[in-house]
Amino acid sequence: MSLALYALLIATMQAPAPALASDQRQARATGAVELSPQGATGYFSANLTPPPDGFGYGYSGYTAVSRLGARQVENEQFGWGPWLMPDNRNFSRPLCPKGTLARDHWPERGPTWGDVYQTIEGGAGRWTSTQFPSPSPKFRLNTTPDCYNTEVASTGWSFYQQLLPKNKLGVAQLSNRLVFAPDGLTVEITTSEALLGYAWMALPLIPANASPRHVPTGDQSWTLFLRAANFSGPVAFYTPELYSAVHVTDRTALGTGLDARPALMGSMALEFGNLPMMTSRDAHGRRYRRIPAVRFGVDARGRAMLLQDIRYFAKSALWDGIARWMDGGAPVTGFADSGSVAATLTDDGASLRFSPDAGSELHFTDFLRSGVYPTTGGGSGLGLEGRLLTADGQAMLPEYYREDAPDRWTGIPESTVPRETNLVKATFPPKERGAPRGVNQVRGGPWAPATWRAGPFRVKLNDGSTVEYVWYRFVDQPAIARLPLDAATRERLQGFVEALHRQGGAGIAPAAPTGGTVASLDAAQLVTPPPGLEVGFVPVVIRQH
Repeated sequence: MSLALYALLIATMQAPAPALASDQRQARATGAVELSPQGATGYFSANLTPPPDGFGYGYSGYTAVSRLGARQVENEQFGWGPWLMPDNRNFSRPLCPKGTLARDHWPERGPTWGDVYQTIEGGAGRWTSTQFPSPSPKFRLNTTPDCYNTEVASTGWSFYQQLLPKNKLGVAQLSNRLVFAPDGLTVEITTSEALLGYAWMALPLIPANASPRHVPTGDQSWTLFLRAANFSGPVAFYTPELYSAVHVTDRTALGTGLDARPALMGSMALEFGNLPMMTSRDAHGRRYRRIPAVRFGVDARGRAMLLQDIRYFAKSALWDGIARWMDGGAPVTGFADSGSVAATLTDDGASLRFSPDAGSELHFTDFLRSGVYPTTGGGSGLGLEGRLLTADGQAMLPEYYREDAPDRWTGIPESTVPRETNLVKATFPPKERGAPRGVNQVRGGPWAPATWRAGPFRVKLNDGSTVEYVWYRFVDQPAIARLPLDAATRERLQGFVEALHRQGGAGIAPAAPTGGTVASLDAAQLVTPPPGLEVGFVPVVIRQH
């Protein structure tokens, strides 16, 4: 999600910590370091031209996944990516029903609540809900199908790592070669430039009106595709009924969800939801601050390209070919070039502030600045460039700031921080490892062992966690089994997935980037089906610890 919106959501759902008085917030004594869980917030962003008519049925791009430096610290959250929402620019009535979080608590989003109605979000970054910290960003799924009442991030868990109720199980595993953990996809750790390609494409996998709630439902299954050096193809999809369920009690906005409408994407950003900070004073009483180190891999020109090669897709790019394949036609081997168009990006600037101090803007453009830059192959993207590089050659956001005037903080190099502030030798508390997350295997429930075909199996990821997974026949996995599909429809869908697995799915992925190096996934996530389950069966995670 938009990380600023995430902060707003947390503030709505949880009682805020008591505000510190101004004299408490400022470290008065020389060298007395005060740690605040709230710190820098803001963004580096770019605007996107809306898709042309008919090109709202998918988008693709490349996201940076290079090592971020030190391990994650407590209360740190930032990420980069675009977010999709249904194109309802011509709808003027409320999209969010009364009783939803957004409608009842965010009146400023009215009168339509269009930007908090439904989204597909996620991407690369670090989050406060991360359970197993990693020096590299993780790639996470997330969708908000019901005005932020729920955020669905994996086959069994919400974005906040809570077990989803049965009626919100809406992520269907499609790949039989990749395990996707609820804490996010891990990548091979590297300090150099690394890009992961991904796409969200609307596909005709689940037929219309397949809703257990008997609500009119569209036929769009939003499907994730990845392109890495060691994996290429479809991964998973959101079932359409996940997006129509919000209309059970109020049908005013029927037909306006991601199950039925093309998608719209207006901007993308590196957004800092929060970076904690330390404050201290020098011998003259001047304040200094420090935030955690944030680093990015750079290309040969010294630029850190965060997001690049954004493209929009029409139905002719993939939908039409998949529909023919499901009806017995030729297999699809890739996206059709004629069905896509490159998005045009314009720089939207940067703005970072220290959140406890109203209007306290950070100035650091002498060190690092954002912009829309060309790639070596003729594309473009949102990137960072500057002269503040680490020993590994990574670009970095300044860690240290000096208060030069009220509400004005200037980024400074570590070498100029007065020793008596004690900021350089201070350390931020590391992000603690989270609790194990497992599904409820109660008899008769969606995760009952009687529904498994093999397992559990275990793999250990490079974030130190262990993932347990089992094999399901595709149509028997919880997200599909709960849908009211007749026998013929189930077998048609199962037959298509078996054909997809035989073909391998290789090549059905975003085109190669126009510049940069494609990343590798953490190889532990790449799995091989057990004997006899090579086609038509999928690995589904049941626990991470």
